[in-house]
Amino acid sequence: MKILIISPQNPYPPIDGGKIGIFCPIRHLLKHGVQVSICYFDKDLRKDIEKIGIKAFPCKLDTSDSLVKVVKNLVKKAPFKMQKYHSKKCIEHIFQIIESEKPDIVQVQHSHMGYYGIEVKKRFDLPIVLREHNIESELVKQFSKNVRFPLNVLAQWQFNKTRKYEAHLWAEFDKIIFISPNDLEIALQRNPKIKQKATFIVDGFQLEGELPVINKRDPHSLIFSANWKAPQNLHSAKWFIHQIWPYLKVKIPELNLWLTGQGEDRLLRVLKLNRTSLKKEDIHSLGFVEDINATITSKQIFISPTIMGSGVRLKILHAFSLGMPVICTSIDAKSLPYLKHRENVMVANTPGEWANAINELLHDQILREKISNNARLLVMNYYNWDRYMKEVMEVYNSLQ
Repeated sequence: MKILIISPQNPYPPIDGGKIGIFCPIRHLLKHGVQVSICYFDKDLRKDIEKIGIKAFPCKLDTSDSLVKVVKNLVKKAPFKMQKYHSKKCIEHIFQIIESEKPDIVQVQHSHMGYYGIEVKKRFDLPIVLREHNIESELVKQFSKNVRFPLNVLAQWQFNKTRKYEAHLWAEFDKIIFISPNDLEIALQRNPKIKQKATFIVDGFQLEGELPVINKRDPHSLIFSANWKAPQNLHSAKWFIHQIWPYLKVKIPELNLWLTGQGEDRLLRVLKLNRTSLKKEDIHSLGFVEDINATITSKQIFISPTIMGSGVRLKILHAFSLGMPVICTSIDAKSLPYLKHRENVMVANTPGEWANAINELLHDQILREKISNNARLLVMNYYNWDRYMKEVMEVYNSLQ
């Protein structure tokens, strides 16, 4: 079987959740004998992903945000975040790839690239698959609730536009693969007609590197690791630090919070703080770290305070695989099947719930070990790549 993947970004190296979500399934397709070629946007036209054994066909396109582009979007059918990926030059590039590589299936990553799948369908007699990593309109809606005027008005306009566009787009594909049951449920509410062609297949997760030897954890320590270039992570961090952390410091004065991830400058800018002022609040920003596994396991509790998000939270699966007790919000819990409060995770939304969950995990060893062990078993038994490949190959074979 030969598959052409159309992606909004070069997934190599897989250093953040967005890239990992594209790269890892490709790597496992290759292991199962599927021939994969990929077209993606890259300003430098890099082909470094070819070292894993696939053919790369990069295309140059400026996908940066600007006020001019937003204004121009007033007369466009597609919402701004998707319109900026549309290019006639790249369509012709994809047509040439299909003519030379002759794939059996074309898979589009993200609704941002759905335009290309529809154009392929007009020109070639090929099945097209859309793999939705999140529901973009949900992110826009959540964003509109977390910003002030006039951004909230602009976001509400884009939410309405994105919701309609996505519902129409899904109907054009032969199969749509969502990566969380919650996303599938929302999509079916938006367009019930796609029921027969839509499914959800949650990614597997495989820990990179060895499990660190844990000699000692920093006392009363929380860690939040994320890609700070992603707006949803920035808003979640801002909410936790401004709305939850002051209450926690009153209830648990000895508590310390550690932040890690690339894009630290953006995080500090959004928080309107610097490392020194954060440290006065017992918050420590490490930026990007080389050994993330050792850094995470040196702390006592991993947190995922998501207030904006769709798709799945790979960082939670990462923490689970490291044997870390995790506290997350209900938005996180909905994104991953089989997450159960007080069984394999602690769920908290309000300041009081966060304080109670942290106190329990710090002082109740039996609960802490139960949650950690159950979480690690969940990753091993369900979030594995063998299960993923079985489910995704069933989808592909149904199109042959």
